[in-house]
Amino acid sequence: MDSNIRRAGRKAVSNSLDNRLKLPPIRVGTLKPEIILVPVDFTQCSQKAITYAVSLAKLFKSQIILLHISKLAPATPSPEFAVLQTDILNEQARDDAARQLSQWLDQVAAHVPARMQVRVGVSAQEEIVDAATETQCDLIVMATHGKSGLAHWFSGSVAEKVVQRAPCPVFVVREREHDFIKPKTPRRRALVPA
Repeated sequence: MDSNIRRAGRKAVSNSLDNRLKLPPIRVGTLKPEIILVPVDFTQCSQKAITYAVSLAKLFKSQIILLHISKLAPATPSPEFAVLQTDILNEQARDDAARQLSQWLDQVAAHVPARMQVRVGVSAQEEIVDAATETQCDLIVMATHGKSGLAHWFSGSVAEKVVQRAPCPVFVVREREHDFIKPKTPRRRALVPA
């Protein structure tokens, strides 16, 4: 009899919790990113982000946009040549980045549809968010460099700032973390008895 009372008490508590915790129904949709934006700064972290992005693009049959942000050149102290010199430096930086990015694009395009974009700006996070908005991308896959301590406190993380302002979901790949990526291993040949 004592166990029946305990069981009835648990059931009453369970029912009252169920009534108080009425949650709205969950709408389950299908994840189908058509355009994946991948900010690239030519580091190993960027290569790791590209690896994840290519895997996702293959899975969802998506297109990848490789994006590089070149820092805007600082103005020179001489006012006569400041504008001209800054424009030349920015154009050089853009051309250098485009050459390097096109090599990475060739490797990515061998696996999935891809294109590239080079932008020049003061703030990497603003340029990434603007590019995401303009391209109407469905997902951003980017690396974080794992700054900590004072460096993180003073400047924050570009990835963190993009997550806060992006118009779409952001998949952040950490520099030092275990990977889901399994290396391709050669298949063993089956031994056929002679």
